[in-house]
Formats: sequence, C-alpha cells, structure tokens
Amino acid sequence: MHGVVAPDGAEAVFALTSLAKPATSPRGRVRLPGLDPTASYDVGLLRPDAVSEPPWTVPSWLAEGVRLTGRVLGTAGVQVPAMKPQQCTLLHLTTRR
Repeated sequence: MHGVVAPDGAEAVFALTSLAKPATSPRGRVRLPGLDPTASYDVGLLRPDAVSEPPWTVPSWLAEGVRLTGRVLGTAGVQVPAMKPQQCTLLHLTTRR
C-alpha cells in the first residue's frame, strides 16, 4: 500500500495492491497514514465509473460508502478488499472543511 495526501490534507489517494494470493482470507486492515486526524473523510473508489464488474469482493464499507475521521483511518484503518493476484484498487478520500 502506498498513497499521497494533498498538502492541505483535504484529499488523498491510496493504492492497495495484490501481487500474489494472500496467506489469509479475509485480509486484515490497512492503515491510511498522513491524514488530518480531526477531519472527516469520505472514502470511495477513485474511478467507480471505470469498474463495471469488480474482479474482487467489495466490502460493505466501500459499496455503501463510509465517512471516517483521519484519526480512525490512521489508527484502525479499513478492511482490504479481497483482490486477485496482480490487481490494484485506488481509494479516493475527500473531506469538506
């Protein structure tokens, strides 16, 4: 996992990648560092219109949308979607200030 956060903390993109079959299923959580701990972020796919049939199981938090604080995202994180080997999911986080 790697990502980039805007200098003002208002937006971020994180890439979750799967290079091989996971040793455990479901996979655990992934923390999203560098966010403003006091801001609330809407978490979704970067390009949901580009995904006609996801090749992985979409967790309920992603399918229904979720808003969490930067503190929660940085400490507890989010459940990683079940992806096949050599796949990537781009998470887009935005906040309203």
